[in-house]
Amino acid sequence: MRDKITQTVYDTIREHGSVKKGEHIVLGLSGGPDSVCLFDVLCGLAGEIGFTIEAVHVNHKLRPGDAEKDQAFVERVCAARGVRCSVITEDCAARAEEWGLTSEEAGRKIRYGAFDDAAKASGNRNAKICVAQNMNDQAETLLFRILRGTGTDGLAGMDYSRKSPAGFDVIRPLLDCERKDIERYCEERELHPRIDKTNLEPLYTRNKIRLGLIPYIKENFNENIIETLSRLALNAQEDRDFLAAEAEKVYAAALKDEKAGNIDFDRHLMKETGPAMRHRVIIMALGKLGLCQDITRTHLLAADDIICGSNASAVAEFHGGYSVMVSYDTVAVTAEGGGEARETGARISVRVSEDRDDIPEHSQDMAVFDFDRIKEALGEPDAGPEIIEIRTRLPGDKIKPAGMKGRKKIQDMLVDMKMPAKERDSVIMACAGHEVLWIPGGVGSGKRGRYSGEYGISESTKAFLILELRVIL
Repeated sequence: MRDKITQTVYDTIREHGSVKKGEHIVLGLSGGPDSVCLFDVLCGLAGEIGFTIEAVHVNHKLRPGDAEKDQAFVERVCAARGVRCSVITEDCAARAEEWGLTSEEAGRKIRYGAFDDAAKASGNRNAKICVAQNMNDQAETLLFRILRGTGTDGLAGMDYSRKSPAGFDVIRPLLDCERKDIERYCEERELHPRIDKTNLEPLYTRNKIRLGLIPYIKENFNENIIETLSRLALNAQEDRDFLAAEAEKVYAAALKDEKAGNIDFDRHLMKETGPAMRHRVIIMALGKLGLCQDITRTHLLAADDIICGSNASAVAEFHGGYSVMVSYDTVAVTAEGGGEARETGARISVRVSEDRDDIPEHSQDMAVFDFDRIKEALGEPDAGPEIIEIRTRLPGDKIKPAGMKGRKKIQDMLVDMKMPAKERDSVIMACAGHEVLWIPGGVGSGKRGRYSGEYGISESTKAFLILELRVIL
C-alpha cells in the first residue's frame, strides 16, 4: 500500500498525463525537503511506470560553505540510488549584475538553462523536466499575485505542466501535496534533506507571505487557507482554459493578416466583441509576437479607446516597443519594427514618347502627363525623363488633384485615400521636385490612385510622360 505522498503524486501523474512509459525525467534536485521527497518518490515509481530519471543540481554560489554542502549531499543521495547527477556551478550574483536581473531571476534563468541542456543531452525525445513546487508554493504564488494586482488568469497560479524555454514539458507532480506532509515524509523516511536558512528569514516578499501572512490568515480567518487557495487556482484554470478557447475563435474570425512582426484584425469585429474577449485576443496576438508579460489593464484600456473610438488612425503603445494601431477598418498589433514601412512589391516605370498611339490602354496602374509642361514648370526645357523622381514622400510634397482648386499636402491626401498610417512612408509616388504627379492606388488592386490635374494631356501635347506601376518579381 502506498503512503499518502506517493499515492498523491501517482494520482497527479495519472490525472494529468505528466509521466508515461518510456519517458526520461530531468529532476531539479536542490537538496531541500521538496525536491528530496520528490526524488525519493519518483525513484520508487520509475520501475512501476517505466520511466528513467536523472538529477540536475545547480550551485548558485550564493551561500558560501552551505552551497558546497548542499552539492555534496545531492551527489551522495544520487550515488546511493544509482542515479546520474549533473552539477552546474554558476556565480549567480555576478550573472544577475551582468544581466541586469535580481539574484532570484538570474538563478531561475540559470536553473532552467541547465535543465534544458540536460534534457537535450539525454537524447530522449520524450524528456521532461520535473520541478518540486507544492501546494503551499501555489498558495504563496496566488497571494503574491493578488497583492500585486493580478488579472483573473493570474489566479490560475502554477499549472501542472508548462513549456521550458527550449520547449520541453516542465511538470509539477507535487502540486497536490502540502508542505507539512512532505516534511513528514522526509522525516519518516529519514532522508535528512538540507535546509536553506534564508527561507526562514523574512527578507523577501515571498518569505514574508510564507512566514507572516499565511500563518496570520490561518490563525484569524481560515486554518485551511492552503487548500482553499489551491481550489481557487483549479477553478480559475478551468475558466481560463474555456475563455482561451473562445478567444481563439474570435481571433480566427477577426484575423485579416498575420506575418512576422504584425497581426491585422477586422476593426468592426474587434469593436463589436466585448472588452473581456477583445483583451484576450490582443494579449494572444502580443504573445505570438513575443510580449508575454508587463501587459497592464491601462494598456488594454488604451487599446479599447482607439479601437472603439472615432479616430481613423491612432496608436496605443505597449511595453518594449509593442503597439496596437488602428487605421480605418484595421486593428494592427505590432512588434517593435513590425509597423515599419512595408515593401510594396512594385515600382513605377518612367518613359517619354512622342507617339500618341504608344500610350497604353488606360488602367488604374498607369498615368500620362504632358512632359513639356512639366519641364517648363521646372525651368528645365532641355531635361529628359530623369527629372522625374520615383520615391516616397518628403516634407513639403504637395499635389493639385484633378478637378480641385489649389494644392493639397500629401499627408492629407494619403489620409483621404485611407492609407494605413504604418504604410504611408512606404508609398511610392512619381514627383517633379515637390510637385507630386501620381500616387498609385496599388498594382492590380483596382483601387483608384490620385493624379495631378496640373499637367494633363491635350490635343496639343507633343511629348507624353508615361508612368506605369509594375510588379517586381
